[in-house]
Amino acid sequence: MKIKLKFIFCFFFLLFLTPKICFAKIIEIDRITYDVVDVLDQETFIYDAKNDTLTLKNANLKTIKTSNSLKINVEGENTLVNDISNFDSIVAKDLIITGSGNLNIISNRKGIIGERIKIQGTNLSILSKSDAITSSSSYNYDIIIDDSNLNIGSEVNIFNVVSGNLYLNNSNIKIL
Repeated sequence: MKIKLKFIFCFFFLLFLTPKICFAKIIEIDRITYDVVDVLDQETFIYDAKNDTLTLKNANLKTIKTSNSLKINVEGENTLVNDISNFDSIVAKDLIITGSGNLNIISNRKGIIGERIKIQGTNLSILSKSDAITSSSSYNYDIIIDDSNLNIGSEVNIFNVVSGNLYLNNSNIKIL
């Protein structure tokens, strides 16, 4: 009984005192993560709360979710395999994905969803069972893709811009 109580105490201590720390599978930046599957691994991703920047370095994750703005800096080979049926892979209010690395997303739902979305100077691959990239706001927000390489496959829409525009600048897009 004492061991069980110690485990429960340690578990809740970790959850309630470290809400900004990212655990190795599912990252919820502004809420407590609910999937503490693996140990904390700060070698593969680093969250800078002051600048709302998540740096991925050869990370293997399931989802990234925040109700705030987020910049994702991609270094090396990074993979999000989202087999959770009720979550989109990357969710953020205003989202910027940048960096010289690769980000590969395989999703049972939407690949990327946000209000303002900018993909700049990175390599991105998405295989999605729903919309690959969705700008979800009705406030005339855009999807902007600059100097990037995209490989996208979707069972629904490649790009879904609810109200706004899609801008493609110096980018290569391959539809899978």
